[in-house]
This record gives sequence, C-alpha cells and structure tokens, in this order.
Amino acid sequence: MPVNVLVCGTTAEAQLVREGLANLGIDSFACADAGAALARLRRRKYAAIVVDTSAESMGNGFLTTIRELPSTRSSIVIAVSSAEESRLSFKRGANLVLEQPLSDSSIARGLRVAHSLMLREQDRYRRLKVDLPANIDVGGGRVTEASVANLSEGGMAIQLPCQVASGTAIGWALNLPGESKHLAGIGNVVWSDDTGKAGVMFTGLTGSDKEMLSRWLRRQ
Repeated sequence: MPVNVLVCGTTAEAQLVREGLANLGIDSFACADAGAALARLRRRKYAAIVVDTSAESMGNGFLTTIRELPSTRSSIVIAVSSAEESRLSFKRGANLVLEQPLSDSSIARGLRVAHSLMLREQDRYRRLKVDLPANIDVGGGRVTEASVANLSEGGMAIQLPCQVASGTAIGWALNLPGESKHLAGIGNVVWSDDTGKAGVMFTGLTGSDKEMLSRWLRRQ
C-alpha cells in the first residue's frame, strides 16, 4: 500500500525531509502555507504529516489545529522543531520530533522510526474480507446475531437484521477460525444504513485479545 505524506512548509529544512522521504520510497506533497495544508487535510487522509514549526503560520499552534481534524486521527505527525520547542511540539500532538539543526543521519534515523509507525497504522486499519458470525449486544438487554463482512485491528463492518443508529455503543463477541478462545469487546457504531449494515470502531479490547486479533490477521 502506498504511503503518502503531506509536508507543511517549503523551507530548506522541509526540503531536506522530503529528500529523506524520497530515499525511503515515500511520496510526499508540499504546501507552502497553513491554509493550503488545511484545505488538503480536509479533503483527504495522509499517512503522515510533517510540520516545520519554523515556517510562517505553521508554529506549534498549527499542530493543535491539524490534530483536531477527523482526517488526522490516525496520521503520524512529525514536527521539525528546535530543541527548545520540541517538548511543546509533543504536547501539541506530534508523534515524533526532528530537532534542528537537521543532518542527513538524524533525518534518516527519525524517518525510519516514522515509517515503521506509518506501516503499523496501515496494518491496524487494513480490513480483511471475512464472513464470520457474531453476537451483538445493542443495549437494553437485546442481543442479536450478525454477520461480520470485514475485520481489522481497529474495527469491523457488520450486517445486522435491523438498523442500528450511528453513535450506538455495542458489545460484541465472535470466534476467529483456528483460535480456541472467543474474541469479545465493546465498540461504537460510526456509520450505518437502513439495510442493517454498520461500521463499528473498537473502543475496548484487552491486551491479550488485541494480540490474538493482530496475530490472526497477520496469518491470513
């Protein structure tokens, strides 16, 4: 799956980061100002966002702004900041900070870490097509059977015999083929239609269940 990165800033430091991304085979697009960057982030999702906090209109306040956008919820945010500003960059939502002054080795080292995080997030949200039965607790003591159409580490798409409203908190349980222990957790319905189809985002899985699901998905 291709990895796309939005670089916010066109300073010399931002260009060095883009060259480092290219060396890893990662495509990037640069925006010269905050307005253009926000417009792109509202239209599409990027695996990672690089913010040069020294660029005009792209300081640490800009990090807070982009972290409030729905499209950046799972994006890796990389700040290019001075040593003095690095702590604030983390506080404002950066996952990783490349401290100035930059060097080829520091960029390469930081971007390798960032690339691993990007791939991990892609694995988390990559959905596997399945056809599995599940029990869904839709509240009020009502438990109904459903069919799971796709599954990922972060959620699933289900087919219910009735419509369930977006925003509904549900409990769920299913068996993964080849696993002796059943998988169960809670989640929120993030989308639904009048045919009973719904998308569920997991909000509660134990550490052992997360590992079991991750392991099972990797084997498929």
